[in-house]
Formats: sequence, structure tokens, C-alpha cells
Amino acid sequence: MDKEDIEKLEKIIEQYIESRLKLWPDKRVFSVDMVRSLLMMPQHIESKAVKSSNVASIGYHDKSQTLKVTFKGGAEYRYLAVSDKSKTLLEKSPSKGRAMTQVKIMHQVVKIEPGSFK
Repeated sequence: MDKEDIEKLEKIIEQYIESRLKLWPDKRVFSVDMVRSLLMMPQHIESKAVKSSNVASIGYHDKSQTLKVTFKGGAEYRYLAVSDKSKTLLEKSPSKGRAMTQVKIMHQVVKIEPGSFK
């Protein structure tokens, strides 16, 4: 793959992301794992309700390593390239808020806007 092919691929990925998802402006650095997660991310990720003052539900998609977190206010975020181990630690943590702080520090995040997958 030459430089021109890489630039074309980057443009396609950027257009895909912009058309489907709203990235936080400070999260524009794409790792290979992040791109893989974005390209393989399904429209729907099953989630389970959790006991937490802020987090309503947590879901995980194994193939894309995408962690879906829905907050009590309705906001949905997807964290990219999250290992199954990290997901399990979050699920088992007595404080989802504290565990989410670690997830936020370690992983790129995408805020899912209503209607993003229509």
C-alpha cells in the first residue's frame, strides 16, 4: 500500500466516521484498534441494566471490542478497543463511576447521537 492508497483509506474512514458518529474533537488520533472497532461496530449492541447512580446499562460486542455504556440521562457512549478483561472489571466493580473513570482514561470514546444508525 503506497502513500496515496493510505490517504484514500484515511479519507474513507474519516467520511464514514463523520457520517455515522460524532467524535469528540480531542479524540482525532486513530489507532489500528480504534479503526477496527469503528469498522466492525454493529448498529445495535445488547446491554444489561446495572446498579449504579449514573450508569443505566452496559453492553459489549466481542468481535469489535466495543463497550456500550448508557447513562441514566439517556446519553450513549461507545468505548473502542476495550478488552474483555476490562469489560468484566467494569461489570464486577461495586462502583461503576470509578471504574468508568479508568475506562475513559484508557480508551477512545464515541458519543452516539440519536438517529446515528438510521
